[in-house]
Amino acid sequence: MTSHDRDEFAIVFEKGSGSNRVRRVTRYRPTGDPRCDIALAQLSDAELCALFDESQTALTSPQTNYELPSK
Repeated sequence: MTSHDRDEFAIVFEKGSGSNRVRRVTRYRPTGDPRCDIALAQLSDAELCALFDESQTALTSPQTNYELPSK
C-alpha cells in the first residue's frame, strides 16, 4: 500500500444480496494504465483470483466503513 490515493484503488468483491451478501476488499496498484477502469479491465482471471486471495472482509476495511455482516 502506498500513501497516495492516486497510486492505487480499492477493489470490492461482492457476492449475493441481502443477508447473504458477502463483501471483501483489497487495494490494487496498477502497473500499466493508471486509470482504474482500464487497469481493472486488463487484469486476467488469475490476477483477479490472486487479488481476491489477498482481500480482507468488509468488517476490517475502511473502504466499506467497517461494514458488519447483514443478519
